[in-house]
Amino acid sequence: MQLVSLYKEQLSKKTTSVLPVLYTIFRVLAFELDKVAFIGPLREAPMRQYFLQDVYSDIGVKGENTAHYLGQFGTHIIRAPLPNKPTLRHVSLNEAVSQWAVSMGIEEVSVKTTDIPGAKLTQIMIGKQNIVDVGFGVSQVLPILVEGLTLGRGSTLILEQPEIHLHPKMQMDIADFLIMIAQQGRNLIVETHSDHIINRIVRRAVEDESLREMIGIYFVEKDQNGNSRLSEVQIHEDLGIDEAPQGFFDQYASETEMILQAGYRNMLTKRRDKK
Repeated sequence: MQLVSLYKEQLSKKTTSVLPVLYTIFRVLAFELDKVAFIGPLREAPMRQYFLQDVYSDIGVKGENTAHYLGQFGTHIIRAPLPNKPTLRHVSLNEAVSQWAVSMGIEEVSVKTTDIPGAKLTQIMIGKQNIVDVGFGVSQVLPILVEGLTLGRGSTLILEQPEIHLHPKMQMDIADFLIMIAQQGRNLIVETHSDHIINRIVRRAVEDESLREMIGIYFVEKDQNGNSRLSEVQIHEDLGIDEAPQGFFDQYASETEMILQAGYRNMLTKRRDKK
């Protein structure tokens, strides 16, 4: 689109009257899109050290700027929810990230920054070890923690597969973290394949009536024509998930049933062999 000739005299009055409206629409769209953050499913692999030469204002779609962001803004005081704390607390970003990490079974997170000519050298430490020397899942969690804790009120985080490289307990801990962030007036759109995340969210919704009004779970599947079909999964106050669509995380139940049936057959065979 070229705007160089928008104000030429030959433009009609009708056209020129539309321009302020278009400008206002673009400004509103730009403002709203600025409040949307996105983290994709494959977060960046950690590095032993990071060279900070520019100013980084976001985490990045792969979390690639997480270390740089903590190196720049980690000491800034934020008002954040902390694990097992009923009210928001004023703490540094680094401290908030560290407390959430510890609550998930990760050691304390700290940032070491050293000034070198023309840049800063940043290292992320997990306990006494460099982040590259601990489990890979830690590097996948940190971008989510930093983005969630720095997300502005009314802003939206779109998050794909937060469960990648995480064991079941940590997947459930991430679900609790996301719920806590949503309770602070942030919007979250999470795409997940994890029954652990879904089960923790459903459990919290059953425990807390106010969460049932905040949470929506949708199952996406292909119809006979190959088109995507969206089905809402209802959360019942007594039963949890009731009347879920076929194929919605029913593998665990079906596999458990098959295990019990196979075990029962084995027991019958052993009894017959003893006779």
